[in-house]
Amino acid sequence: LQAVKNTGEDLLVAKQVLMQFGGLKAINQVDLRIKRGTIHGLIGPNGSGKSTMMNVLTGIYVPTAGSIEFEGRSVVGRTSSDIALSGIARTFQNVQLFGEMTALQNVQVGLHHTFDSNFADIALATPRSRREEAAATQRGMGLLAFVGLADLADEQARNLPYGKQRLLEIARALALDPQLLLLDEPAAGLTAPDIKELVSIIRKIRDHGITVILIEHHMDVVMSICDTVSVLDFGQKIAEGQPAEVQANEKVIEAYLGGTAT
Repeated sequence: LQAVKNTGEDLLVAKQVLMQFGGLKAINQVDLRIKRGTIHGLIGPNGSGKSTMMNVLTGIYVPTAGSIEFEGRSVVGRTSSDIALSGIARTFQNVQLFGEMTALQNVQVGLHHTFDSNFADIALATPRSRREEAAATQRGMGLLAFVGLADLADEQARNLPYGKQRLLEIARALALDPQLLLLDEPAAGLTAPDIKELVSIIRKIRDHGITVILIEHHMDVVMSICDTVSVLDFGQKIAEGQPAEVQANEKVIEAYLGGTAT
């Protein structure tokens, strides 16, 4: 995990993003500026466009209009894997792990981009492939230790408690060595102790120089760790600022009380 650099400058800039499905504007002219070294909350009632925005930022959807630049380079029209390799990693609302594989193997899946060995090297077990395998094991164990799962390295992912599966998914995303980590409702379904552990790990990720975009329904989590919060409602950005001022914003209160927020 890298050291902090150029904290406070724009890392990702989205301008006038429009995402239209048929007649529905799931995202309608949204601007976002994500500052390097911050935790940026993206909140809003159900159906407000948060996950659509996440999918646009990671190349799953190509926006109908607008621009998105990461480190000054456009991400629009690039493949999801290219965007991931350029430094944007994500987790999903529903845990997506390889259940039959161990915790360590799941993290190593995220490390495959760092290998130089080709298939012949691996088949012949050349010194290069053995070196890389040893390095991947060491780095994988380091990432598991970072999220507090080192002692569960050999457990099958499906046997881990749900809260630990969430942390394993974060460790696998960190294996991409991202500059920007997008967390899509990481606290969903977690117990209070698990949420506390998650919050401390998200802070630790930010302290290691990784910028975080956090979509979250748990307001206490958002308010306690986000530097900036953007609020979406019906696909439009209705408020943005520090957590306390956003929480007191009348438009935001109305959106939550008038909508179907949980």
